[in-house]
Amino acid sequence: MARLVLFAILLATVVAASWIPLAQCAETVTCYNSGRKFDRAKIISAINSFCTNTINLSDGQKVEREFRFPYPETGHIDISAEARCSISVSPNECNRLLRRPTDECNTGGENGKQGGFVEDNCKKFKMDPNA
Repeated sequence: MARLVLFAILLATVVAASWIPLAQCAETVTCYNSGRKFDRAKIISAINSFCTNTINLSDGQKVEREFRFPYPETGHIDISAEARCSISVSPNECNRLLRRPTDECNTGGENGKQGGFVEDNCKKFKMDPNA
């Protein structure tokens, strides 16, 4: 009987640990810290324009878009799923993840942003105003 109870506790622990929401996975932010500097408002406008629908990707797929801030300067946003991974990203989650390198890099003021990316073992969100 004790073995059965121990097995049930172990099984419940494994199942509970496997149901970690996307937002709670270990995310790492990497800052570019080089290149031209852009106003935060222009980058946020590009992010808002990009993150309008749920994005579903799997097994190495990528969605990307180029932006002009203003002509002739361009920037680049992309989201990719690593091999053997499937992700479904809501507009709110897309916005949150792309804002992380915008807001957590170049923190000396609201402007002067150079971009970066946030990633975990299944996804990568890149905001590069210097592309």
